[in-house]
Amino acid sequence: MASFTSTTTGDWKTVSRWNSNLDANTLILLHMDGLDTGVLFPDSSYSNRTISHFGNAQTSTARHAFLTDTASLLLDGAGDYLTAPASTDFDFGTGDFTIECWVYMVHFNVTQVMVSKSTGNYSGWIFYVVNNAIQFNYQKVAASSWGTTAASSANLNDGAWNHVAVVCYGGVITYYINGVDRGHFTREVAIACPVTTSLVK
Repeated sequence: MASFTSTTTGDWKTVSRWNSNLDANTLILLHMDGLDTGVLFPDSSYSNRTISHFGNAQTSTARHAFLTDTASLLLDGAGDYLTAPASTDFDFGTGDFTIECWVYMVHFNVTQVMVSKSTGNYSGWIFYVVNNAIQFNYQKVAASSWGTTAASSANLNDGAWNHVAVVCYGGVITYYINGVDRGHFTREVAIACPVTTSLVK
């Protein structure tokens, strides 16, 4: 997955695309390009999912990560988010996966969700920024608590674009910030998504 993000609290935040070769393993790909104050967010993956927007989620031409971009997603931290339809594609279980995006945040002093498939109360999974680091939480199968997890060992660059990723390969979950390994831990159990929920934010 790439460039699918939002926030629940905090100040203005934007996300923009990364350039990659598209393949069948890319389950959702949002470039976030568009007109200023635009509300269209086409999915460029082969899945072609319908993306819905809520609050003041919009594209903005004021800031973008690459010269080839025209805009980025702008979220003000007050109820702005995107959703994709519920799909078992994002029920990771014991499989390998990668979630990545470009983010630009003005402040890191609050918890800000980037991508999630969760209804809260330790359900599903969530990839977020907390205390200027990135973290991935996941629900244990048939349990009511998060699986073993930890935050990244390095901070994001304030007032700049950051490429962030969480990669699970062979049962090891690794954080990357701007292409550098910033910590890893072993997934202790399958990642559960027991309820039908949308991919959010």
